[in-house]
Amino acid sequence: MSLSETRLRAPDLPPGAGAKTGAGLVFLTTGLKAVALTAESTVVGRGDEVPLKIDDPDASRAHAEVVREGDRFAVRDLGSTNGTFVNGRRIKEGALEEGDLVRFGGTLAIFALENIAEFQGEAVPPEAAFVGGPRARPAWEGLKRVAGTDLRVLILGESGTGKELYAREIHRLSLRKGPFLALNCGAVPETLLEGTLFGHKKGAFTGAEQNRAGYFRDADGGTLFLDEVGEMAPTAQVKLLRVLQEGEVTPVGETVPIKVDVRVLAATNQELKELVKAGKFRKDLYARLKEYSVRLPRLSERREDIPPLIRALLARAGKPGLEASPEFLERMLLYPWPFNVRELDATIRKVVALHGDATELSLAHVPEELALPEGPETDAVAVDDEAPLRASLVKHRGNVSRVAEELSMTRQQVYRWVERSGIDVRKFR
Repeated sequence: MSLSETRLRAPDLPPGAGAKTGAGLVFLTTGLKAVALTAESTVVGRGDEVPLKIDDPDASRAHAEVVREGDRFAVRDLGSTNGTFVNGRRIKEGALEEGDLVRFGGTLAIFALENIAEFQGEAVPPEAAFVGGPRARPAWEGLKRVAGTDLRVLILGESGTGKELYAREIHRLSLRKGPFLALNCGAVPETLLEGTLFGHKKGAFTGAEQNRAGYFRDADGGTLFLDEVGEMAPTAQVKLLRVLQEGEVTPVGETVPIKVDVRVLAATNQELKELVKAGKFRKDLYARLKEYSVRLPRLSERREDIPPLIRALLARAGKPGLEASPEFLERMLLYPWPFNVRELDATIRKVVALHGDATELSLAHVPEELALPEGPETDAVAVDDEAPLRASLVKHRGNVSRVAEELSMTRQQVYRWVERSGIDVRKFR
């Protein structure tokens, strides 16, 4: 059974309920369904008599029970045929923590301990160039607001999060009739960057065998996207600042400036504020580029978007009707995706190339590098000094998933460290 066939019957989350109750389950069916967990016991299953019904033939009538005791939650399997799984492991009973992935038979859900309200609302509309659920909606709304203006936009985020796609969408929704051009500043040698950006006169330097207009003049009337702008050399920063201030460029080897009408969008995976403090990036240029800024989240921070992203990527790869089994999606959801959407895209293209003739993507089609380790995880991290743990818990307000990510540990390792240290995580929330 594919995930798209799973339907959910549960009361709609009332406005503000997530903020009051905190916890809930985010079912990864088509169109996401957020269900608050307010009762001390909530039974999940396909029977008409259970409070939280899932129309899933792989689920038992009374499949599992989610138990609440104060601010702690646990899930208990009720003797189901196809099992209850937490983070890919079949369980009889187990505690639930923020971000845990739960599978009831063939139905997948993410457990949200404190922020169920974030999953309410509308997703990014289908006509948008990128896929996103309710938590991605603010970035989309911001994009729409600034697209029709001339504000320069600084797009922050790790490599592979979709910064260029975001920039292209701004240009598409803008009123500019000129072209969209993109340049990776880190990919151009320092000695060639100025000529590449601003143009050069024939003979201006060794290798300049002909006149070149440069990216700014080529993008006249349109949009220029400067990726990895933090890699730009200081001399190029000075000239870029002048272009932004005066609206004109002076090609290398020329003395007469040329007027240009170009909207500049910039992106970086570095912290420009820190580069400014270190004297590696001009403060005045940073201010000019940052008239509006947006930070795109890592894919691991918006896992609920992975199933619709997979559907979109399968369609782009020419397989719009190829379904993914719950087990396949479960593995995709549990992988940390260090290279974000770009890595997911490459993975799906690989899967299609190798298994595109399959009727359904199953666990057997998951690439080997995404496989979960067999058996219980071992604690190979030295945790004698609890100071880093306490510091990270304070920083992330007791969010174990973020602590694990910062300390390069698994959540299970963090919990074992917490238990050995006698630390009460709740006191940090």
